[in-house]
Amino acid sequence: MKVVLSPASHESYDHELKVLTEARAASRLAARDSQLWGDSCAATAENRLGWVELPKVEHPEIARAEELRRELAKSGVHRFVLSGMGGSSLGAAVIARALEVELTFLTSTAPAAVHRAFGDDLKHTGLIVASKSGTTVETRSHLAAFEAACADAGLDPAERVIAITDPGSQLNDLERFTAVFTTPADVGGRYSALTAFGLVPAVLAGGDPRPLLEAAAQSAAVLGRDDDNPAVELAAFLSSAHARDVDKLVLADQTGVGLGAWIEQLVGESLGKDGRGLLPIAVADPNSDLIQKAGPDVSIVQLALDGEDSTELPAPVSGHMATVTAELGAALYLWEFTTALLAFSTAVDPFDQPDVESAKASARAALADPEAVHGMDLVFSYENIDVYGNEHALASVRSISGTVQALAGAVPEFGYVAVQAFVDPERFAAIEALREAVFRLTGLVTTFGFGPAYLHSTGQYHKGGRNNGAFIQITADPAGEDLAVPGADCSFAQLLSAQADGDADALRRAGRPVVRLHLRTDGWTQLERSLGLKG
Repeated sequence: MKVVLSPASHESYDHELKVLTEARAASRLAARDSQLWGDSCAATAENRLGWVELPKVEHPEIARAEELRRELAKSGVHRFVLSGMGGSSLGAAVIARALEVELTFLTSTAPAAVHRAFGDDLKHTGLIVASKSGTTVETRSHLAAFEAACADAGLDPAERVIAITDPGSQLNDLERFTAVFTTPADVGGRYSALTAFGLVPAVLAGGDPRPLLEAAAQSAAVLGRDDDNPAVELAAFLSSAHARDVDKLVLADQTGVGLGAWIEQLVGESLGKDGRGLLPIAVADPNSDLIQKAGPDVSIVQLALDGEDSTELPAPVSGHMATVTAELGAALYLWEFTTALLAFSTAVDPFDQPDVESAKASARAALADPEAVHGMDLVFSYENIDVYGNEHALASVRSISGTVQALAGAVPEFGYVAVQAFVDPERFAAIEALREAVFRLTGLVTTFGFGPAYLHSTGQYHKGGRNNGAFIQITADPAGEDLAVPGADCSFAQLLSAQADGDADALRRAGRPVVRLHLRTDGWTQLERSLGLKG
C-alpha cells in the first residue's frame, strides 16, 4: 500500500494531521470507539462499526457460497443477475471485475433494462437480491418481476433466488429462496464490501475472494495505528482540501475495476451532509477535461492497483494531488478507514444518510398520487426536447445550450452541475458524454449519474452537501414494452418516472435549481447537436 501526497498547503495539511494524531482517531476507530464522532453520533456509531473487524474474522459464507454454486450448477443455473443498489452492489461489482467473473448487474428501473437483465434463458439464470433492510423498492420490484417471469416459464423461483440481507429483514425468508446469506447488522451498506454483499455474488459467479481478504487483513495493523498511517495521512490531505474550499474530489480511476465508483458512493453518502463534504467524481479516462483542465476547486486522487500500469496525470490548478496504490482488498479497507476519519475531521456522522430518504418519500408520494408532488412547469419545447423548470429563470431562453448556461448561472462561482439521467442505460449509453459537454459549455465541474442508482450514492451529497450545485434531469419517452411491477399498482416505467419526480421535488425543497430535458422521439439527436456532441 502506497500513498503519495502533494497538498496545496503543507501548513494546512500538517494542522489536520496533528488534529487526527493527537486525537488518536485511528486507534480509537480500530477499537470501535463510538464516541469518536461525538455524543450526538454515538448511538448510530455503536451499531455501525462492525466493518472494522471484517478483515480479521473468518468468512464461512465463502465456502457456503461455493457449495451453493456447485448445487445450482447441477440444476443448470450458472448465470447470475445481481439486484442491489448503492453499497449493496457496488462492492460486488468491483470484486467481480477484479476476479474476472461475469455477473449481470441490475440497478435500473427502466423496463427495458429489467427485460434485458433477465434475458430469454431463465432456465439457466439465478437472481441475487441484495438489500440490508429488505425494503429497497428497486430490489423488491426486480424480485417480484423475476418471480412472475419464472412462474410464466414454468420454473420455481424459489430454486434460483438467493437473498443477501440483514438477519431481521423481510428478505430473510428461507421458504421463499434457495438460500439466504445474512450479514452483520452492525455494518452499514456502504461499508459492506467485505461482507456477503461484496463477496457472495463473486463466489457464485466463480471467483475466489480469499486473497482479497488476506490483503485487507495485512493492512489492518497499519491502519489501526496513529503514526505512519496512510489512512490518517490521506484523511488529513482530504480534510485540508475541505478546509480550503477545494470541495470537488476527482477520483482518477486507473484500476480498471471501477474502484472509483465504489469510493464515490462511500464518500458522497458518508460526508455529504450538514452543508459539508466533498463532491466525489469517478473518472476513468485520463484524457477527460475534468482531469486535464481541473480548476482551483478540484483535488485529484489517482487510484491504481499494485502491479498495474497507470498514466501520469497533470496536477490540478489547486495543486492538491495524490496517488493511492494498493491491492484491492487493502484499498477497500483503506478508503473505509479514511472516510470515517475524514468524517471526524469535518464533524459529520459518517453512518447516517438523512437526505436519501427525502427523495424516496417524494417518489412514494408521486406513485400514490401524481398530484401530490408539484411537478416542474413546461417552459418551452425545442424540436423534440421539452424543457421543464422555473419559468421565471428561463423566461428569455429558447435553446438547450441557453438552458444549460442559465442553470449554471444560478450557482455561485466554483459551483457544479450534476447531470442525472432517468433513462435506460443501454439505450442511452452515449449519454455519459454529456458530462464533458456541459463542463466545456459552463466551465463548472460536472458530474453524471444514471437514476435511480445515483440516489443511493451521490444523491445524499446533492441535497445535504454544500448548496452550490445545479441539476439537469434527463428523461425520455419509453421505448419498447413496459413491464408491470407485480403486487404494486404501477409499472416499471411509472416507477422510474416517479423516482425522477421525487428527486426533483427533494432537490427543489432543498433550495437547489433543477431543469428537466425530456427527450421525445429523436430527442437524443437534437441534444447531441445542441451541446456539441455531434456535428
